[in-house]
Amino acid sequence: MLSESQLRRAMRHYLRVISGKPVSNDQPVKKYLPKGGFGTATPDRIFKSMIKYALHVNRNRIKKWPTNWRDLSINQLAPKLL
Repeated sequence: MLSESQLRRAMRHYLRVISGKPVSNDQPVKKYLPKGGFGTATPDRIFKSMIKYALHVNRNRIKKWPTNWRDLSINQLAPKLL
């Protein structure tokens, strides 16, 4: 099972991969997700899928994401997903 600190670290990693920028736990997630994408493969969907996969393979329950998840920081979002 992923702990909250492990989930925050995974979220930072995937946001850094998607955005190519250093990531802070205190800034809104949307700051690091560029607009655009290709078809339905948007940065938002890719990030959510990566986090859901990380939770799944580590035997965490997959919870419904808050509707305003892009406006939350990593520190605010991580506990809502565990």
